[in-house]
Amino acid sequence: MALHCRTMPPSEPAPDGEQPGPPAGRGAPPPALLSSVFQMIYARLRPRSLLIAPLSGAGGLDRVDVRLTRRVVGIDPDMEKVALARRRYRHLGPALELYRADGLGARLQPDGNFELVLVALPVDALAPERLAEKLARWVAPGGACAVAGPVPLRDGVAGLLMGGGLRRAGSFEARLGGGGRLAVRLLRSPRA
Repeated sequence: MALHCRTMPPSEPAPDGEQPGPPAGRGAPPPALLSSVFQMIYARLRPRSLLIAPLSGAGGLDRVDVRLTRRVVGIDPDMEKVALARRRYRHLGPALELYRADGLGARLQPDGNFELVLVALPVDALAPERLAEKLARWVAPGGACAVAGPVPLRDGVAGLLMGGGLRRAGSFEARLGGGGRLAVRLLRSPRA
């Protein structure tokens, strides 16, 4: 699979076995593309703690190094996806925590404990304001949040996160040779 990325100008709006399905909703990015992008972000940032929501992009967990990343949390409202991820990523052992919950129902403690938060949009039935507030609390000082979604990625959650103190660190568009497209915004939390 060929993955092509390009940097988007600041004025442009920015996004082997069983595999979890695509996120619910129209315009959802292909799971293989989402997984590839999340693997690329993970490999570059090498976080000690990781949160992924929903599990549609969890294929990126195949390459998590538990010697480096000591906590891997996934949340999804679909119990089937949670059960599938539990089987598929059991090699992560005690580092793996999976929860059946939507983005707002998840109660992950402590706040500010994730060096990398990966979010795939659209996240149906979630108010962007409340989701952004929750995500901002989960990102550790100096950590990052990657928001990925269909092209064009509306400001929605990413814009709200920037309003909540996270700074835009970059954006790009990725696509598969077959035509799937994904916009990604990377946001950084200031260091404490």
